[in-house]
Amino acid sequence: SDIEGTKWANGYDKYFEYATEDAEACKNAVLKAYEKRVSDSNYIKFIEKYSIDSWIDSILKVYNNSKK
Repeated sequence: SDIEGTKWANGYDKYFEYATEDAEACKNAVLKAYEKRVSDSNYIKFIEKYSIDSWIDSILKVYNNSKK
């Protein structure tokens, strides 16, 4: 639904926002997500953003910036 805690997923193509408490819109969002379930495009985006390599790169950036 359109709550603050779900905004992080907005960049993914399987993110379907709907108004909170709108059961019909929720149903439609679930059906759209179900239709796209076999697509792997989000998988690649997720791995690029949240993989262990990305995490290590972020930690190293913080470390290197703290040495300056």
